[in-house]
Amino acid sequence: MKKISIIFVMFCVVVFLSSTFISCKDEEVTEESTVTEESTVDEESLEGVVVHALLEDTPWHRNIEKTIDSFEDRTGIIVELEFMPETQSREKIELDLTTDTGIYDVFLVDDLYIWKYGKLGKMLFLDEYVENDPEFNLEDYIESAIDTYTVDGNLAGIPWRTGGNILGYRKDLLEKYDIDVPNTYDELLDAAIEVQEKLRADGIDDVYGITSRGVRGEGLNMWIIGSSIFPAFGGKWFDEETGEPTVNSPEMVAGLEYYATLLQKAGSPDSPSHSWDDCDRLFRQGKAVFYIDATVMFALIKSDGGEISDNLGTTLIPEGPLGTRHPGAFATGFGISAVTENPDASWEFVKFATSYEQMLSDAIDGGNYEIANVKVTKSQEYAERYPWEELNETWAESMQYSKIERPVILRRPEVGEILSIAAQSAIAGEKTAQDALDEAQDQIMKIYLEDPEGVKQ
Repeated sequence: MKKISIIFVMFCVVVFLSSTFISCKDEEVTEESTVTEESTVDEESLEGVVVHALLEDTPWHRNIEKTIDSFEDRTGIIVELEFMPETQSREKIELDLTTDTGIYDVFLVDDLYIWKYGKLGKMLFLDEYVENDPEFNLEDYIESAIDTYTVDGNLAGIPWRTGGNILGYRKDLLEKYDIDVPNTYDELLDAAIEVQEKLRADGIDDVYGITSRGVRGEGLNMWIIGSSIFPAFGGKWFDEETGEPTVNSPEMVAGLEYYATLLQKAGSPDSPSHSWDDCDRLFRQGKAVFYIDATVMFALIKSDGGEISDNLGTTLIPEGPLGTRHPGAFATGFGISAVTENPDASWEFVKFATSYEQMLSDAIDGGNYEIANVKVTKSQEYAERYPWEELNETWAESMQYSKIERPVILRRPEVGEILSIAAQSAIAGEKTAQDALDEAQDQIMKIYLEDPEGVKQ
């Protein structure tokens, strides 16, 4: 196997991205470990076959370097692992798949890209492999993650990591000021304003009621708003029957008005420019009481320890006016190029990379808290590695509500960007939510008229 040098890296994500752009603490790949997985393909026929795999460069993903030798020794398959930062990785994937170059056989990529290229016929559907493999059970994976990798009823990839939004808060400050943990968005607004007012009354001017993403970006403010705010207020981006955009509906306007008000009245003045990393930094510095973001952000805080970690409380994303909760859903996972010359060997590698044994190693040794395998998250090893009862319970319960909220359409990045710009302008107070979404509606309607298939769900 071609050896790849080991380096320290920082894991940076955005959600919803879509999905979710997330930070990670430095970790180092160290000693060898062994993972075994039964094979249902004739391994003799795969001896010497080379599989080229492209993965995002993070400590979580690099954990497979510690176990890949055992897979190669068992199967005879040679795996060439290539790691790239997120942006470059996506560019490489886009180029390789759209041009049918076939440089890579396997990709580790988020759900939006798997779905997009699956829809375009660029991903190898895995249903036949799964159905014919008695060792492989889709029920081992979190259901919402499987849903994100399903294209028109076909399985376009196997999820490896998944998550959604929750609400974090400072237990010590809520106790100090006798404020209850909010269960609804109205209660969150009241609590964030109240705690900020009490902090000001005590002469504390640099701690805010809440922090949450405000800056434009389909995977930045629109990960939070599109996944957890709009649907909680009953908003839909498109009419489900006609496909026409409905982003300036009363429900969508109400959702954006709420979010803008929350950040204007209880957030930092810099909220309109805050990305996930700004929010994370603010909360870690003790400058915010409430914090909405993906579960992994809070797992990283707990991992780092310290005063903020000790006083971190977590709960489900609040209920909206309709009485429903919407954490949203994102996933990263493995997919196979439709033009691969080695589909069987590629499947063997994907099966290995998403096996219970490997995903357990990725969770325990690689630090992937949001592992998409249910059996792993319920294991004793996982509980010992992540001994955070409240956070673990919050994440497990949150996954029961988790589902895809942002529309799964070919032109979602473009549409999401338009909406994110509108949202940022409303958060900044430059436009009303109604005016901002009216303008977005006009722009998205043009896309619909030019390319109705591009926004068809």
